Amino acid sequence: MKTMVVYYASAQDVKDFCKITYVDLGLANDAAYTTLIEALISIVERIIEDFCGVPSTFFKTGGLSISNEYDDSDGSSNLWLKYRPVISITKLEYNEKPLTETASWVELLEGPGTGKNYMLYAEKGLIYIYQEAPGEGYRNIRVTYVTGYTAVPGPVAQACKELVSEWIRKILKNKLTPQEISQSITQGIAPGPVVEPGLTKTQRVMLAPYRVSRAGVG
Repeated sequence: MKTMVVYYASAQDVKDFCKITYVDLGLANDAAYTTLIEALISIVERIIEDFCGVPSTFFKTGGLSISNEYDDSDGSSNLWLKYRPVISITKLEYNEKPLTETASWVELLEGPGTGKNYMLYAEKGLIYIYQEAPGEGYRNIRVTYVTGYTAVPGPVAQACKELVSEWIRKILKNKLTPQEISQSITQGIAPGPVVEPGLTKTQRVMLAPYRVSRAGVG
């Protein structure tokens, strides 16, 4: 069974937005048009991710799992994760041994409640360790967690379909042949002489709240 790929915007979203049909592009059928759009979406997703400073698939529905992110403890109760927001913490551990000894990882539990150790402030990507906080150390904390969003953020989906639509309009304007379009899809590159679009000022402002910037992380 073929795995269904979920994109930041669907091919149908793009078709509805740009109002260009496969006939306009000289393609054989709508399936060929969908293939073209999804190829362009994959490239545009990377453009958005690069601008926001996040890993591939970060904005996909359900978020992205980050395994064993190592962090340095400064001895305080605050631990800032590399990516935010956080959907859930899978495991938080600290190494109770010094660097000169074999690591011994102790798991901390999310609270509140008896025997719990920390609270998660999901939007900020902040873990507040209120009990059994680890002392200062190098890479003595490791976290596995799910970051991102339960659904693709509206501005991300909007920017995605706008950029792909702009690209399709350029393909139409340059009168590329179906053969040129098909060849570019196979090679995974921009069709013919059409360069990939860049984010506009409006799109940059729209995506600014989703940029991730965190210093001093493992």
